Amino acid sequence: MAKGSSNCPLLSSLSRLGIIPVLEAKKDLINPIRNGILLKLTAKSLFSIANRGSPRCCKRDSFLAIIEAVEFMKEHFKINLPIKEKIGCSFFHLNTECLHEHCKFYQQ
Repeated sequence: MAKGSSNCPLLSSLSRLGIIPVLEAKKDLINPIRNGILLKLTAKSLFSIANRGSPRCCKRDSFLAIIEAVEFMKEHFKINLPIKEKIGCSFFHLNTECLHEHCKFYQQ
């Protein structure tokens, strides 16, 4: 594990995303259908993050994973979770690799 990765919200977000469908379906993790759904949610989240192709940013990656989870829950479980129309990040000053205006979550 990379130094400081235990403090990364992305790791924590992705690990928590998997529990959402399990709780909703009231099933255990051993069920192969349920396990497939969990893998799809993780894959969609990681694909969204990978498509950014930019320097590391745990906040941005967490926002992207959460947006994917909200869409996933709507699509697979017909559950509409509330999410802000415009998500803004105020942590840009803490990340020297921030893309600023080129990040969809950047707010001045």
